[in-house]
Amino acid sequence: MTSAVNERRRSLLPSASAWPVSELADAVRTYQQSVRTRATIAWVVLGGINTGRDEVDALRALFAGVPLRINLIDVNGDTYPRATEPELATEVPTQENGGISSDGLTWTFHLRKGLTWSDGVPLTAHDFVWTADFIMANDISAWSDGYRFTDSIRATDDTTIVWKTTRPTLVPGLPGYSLILPEHVWGEMSAKEIKEFKNYPDPVVSGPFNLTQWKQGEYWTMTSRPDYWQGAPTIDEIVFRNYNSNESVVQALLKGVPDKEIVGLSLYFSKLKAKIPDGKTDQTLFNKGKDIASKNRCASCHEASFHGKEQMPRLAGQREEFLAEVMLQYRQNRRPGGDTLMAASLYGIPEADFKALAHYFSRLK
Repeated sequence: MTSAVNERRRSLLPSASAWPVSELADAVRTYQQSVRTRATIAWVVLGGINTGRDEVDALRALFAGVPLRINLIDVNGDTYPRATEPELATEVPTQENGGISSDGLTWTFHLRKGLTWSDGVPLTAHDFVWTADFIMANDISAWSDGYRFTDSIRATDDTTIVWKTTRPTLVPGLPGYSLILPEHVWGEMSAKEIKEFKNYPDPVVSGPFNLTQWKQGEYWTMTSRPDYWQGAPTIDEIVFRNYNSNESVVQALLKGVPDKEIVGLSLYFSKLKAKIPDGKTDQTLFNKGKDIASKNRCASCHEASFHGKEQMPRLAGQREEFLAEVMLQYRQNRRPGGDTLMAASLYGIPEADFKALAHYFSRLK
């Protein structure tokens, strides 16, 4: 699914208008009642689009009473935006609320009272300070860069953290650098023990979910914490699965889908009108691409019209940037599961010529 809100779902995936979200929910409910196990839906995470509270409320209303497993497919980049909503803290520090000094060198965080780790031990400002000191003392490359402008970090009491920097920086406000470890677990180990510590099974965590299953490189399962300070999450279990390529994601999504429905999807997409190429045709580039395609006998597999056949994909009328990128992926061996014959066919073609080929194919009808 891309959205539990009908209008948004239709805008993200026009073909979804054929299956209203309410009908999809009814089908999932009927299926779950027949198999008497959790029903599974796949959710494509689109940051800032389908990650709001309205989606949570819509999902809850649609699947009320249905034991549900949601497989999240994250298509977002690995970025850390600045925090805008407080979590463990009572508020996000700003100069307006006194959390950031006028010179931008001192940040003060106030933690909520009553926070606990998953093993019931209180979570305090001292845990955060111990974590920061540990990272800086051991120069842990994945995290230490965020502390390079740090003058000092100290806990003035159990709920107050004062972070002083040598120059103005936004790092204290970045969620990616708010890592916090339980001092009562990690602080009792030697440096050698910490290096060998796997932190599984039964890791002690601060978030709303416990890590209950983990198979490296394949999946991990998170189950909700009933004692979480915000209350038990409305979702009781989340399964994260690893996929090594776009092809494996599609295979997983289509697993269990009847052949008849796959054919129906294919027919639907095949009848969509091709996007009109942006800009005018560069005749010199077009002719160059045509010549390259002829010399390399591209039509022997993709047909003279380049409409493709059977397992051979259509090239005519495809988006120019898409064609160029796919050819480059084949050439650089970045397309796992791709046809090795295609990689071999492109081997002798200079990467600079891919632009001409893509321009040529994209202008065909």
